[in-house]
Amino acid sequence: MELTRTQASIATIQPRGPGTDAERRAATWLVRELRARGREAHTETHWVRPQWALTALLHAVIGIAASILSVSLPVVGLVIAAIAWLSYVLDLRGRVPLIRLLTARRATQNVISGPPHGDRQVRLVIACAYDAPPAPGATAVAAGRVQARLRRALRGHWPSGPSLLVAALTMIVAACAARTAGFHPGWLKLAQLVPTVGLLVALVLLIDIALSEPSREVDAAGAAALALELVTQLDATPPRRLAVEVVFAGAGSAAAQGMRAYVRERRRTVQAERVAVLELNACSHGAPRYWVRDGPLVPVRLHPRLIELASVLADAERQLGACPYSGRSGSAAYAARCARWPAIAVGCVDEQRVTAGRSADSRAPELALEFALGLIAALDAE
Repeated sequence: MELTRTQASIATIQPRGPGTDAERRAATWLVRELRARGREAHTETHWVRPQWALTALLHAVIGIAASILSVSLPVVGLVIAAIAWLSYVLDLRGRVPLIRLLTARRATQNVISGPPHGDRQVRLVIACAYDAPPAPGATAVAAGRVQARLRRALRGHWPSGPSLLVAALTMIVAACAARTAGFHPGWLKLAQLVPTVGLLVALVLLIDIALSEPSREVDAAGAAALALELVTQLDATPPRRLAVEVVFAGAGSAAAQGMRAYVRERRRTVQAERVAVLELNACSHGAPRYWVRDGPLVPVRLHPRLIELASVLADAERQLGACPYSGRSGSAAYAARCARWPAIAVGCVDEQRVTAGRSADSRAPELALEFALGLIAALDAE
């Protein structure tokens, strides 16, 4: 199957972490592959700070230090805790980075193939990541399984890891403020100990992730392979009203920083009513899903009309098994939605949580491809 072969070809470029030489080699390969398929393609270089785990780790360390200092120096502890809280919230929102500035800058490439038919009414931007996320160690994998079980038990309402870290920092800020105001009830020490221990646990997990090498699993290349196959089929049978552009966004596993840069450079010149973003996520395991919300802190609702089209398609094509899904990450669709662009994401989700080394589901990519094509056809008919 062509899609599987493409996925395997991308996966051979290792280790494909964000901002690495391997990521740049993958970008060059994608440009050649797009041109071989009859499309023009080029790269855009952006400077990013992709060490998201190290950034979160630094905030956790500062929060722990503030909690300890507040016992003897409540004002100092309050100031430090407030800075850590504000910095991390702004970081998750993609606003002004503060503590992230202590991490190293890296160059990443966006591979962009513009629409061959530029006279269409709406530009459809098919976006995906092509870099590989870190392969977590045993500790982080175990924590991920626990978190997945909690999400299933609570029907998707369990908060993300970054949200839990923000909650811990918020509780420490509140405890420091109480100490600064001279409020010292007996239970305050215990109330402050709980988020401090939570930050210590987060510290262990983040160290595990920060020291991990990029994943070498074939799954990490699934979204890019799906995008290539999808664009190839759309070029063979072009939509009537959609000009199809594809963006392989660099540093996608690092809060979609490449896509953020793409949107930031175009948001003032591209009208929201003339663009739609379809993000493709991992598709090696599980059943097709369409994202209705996404975001690392407070998930935002993706575009209502695109969600409605996906829902109607899922009801009409029940054999695909597509269902709505609420994400908890800083994805490409989230970056586009923050710029008020219409956006939705499609991919496959394994509700049992995939473990490293598990063989891929040969049906999953085909189902995701069929659902994406159906959604694009519905959008074209709007």
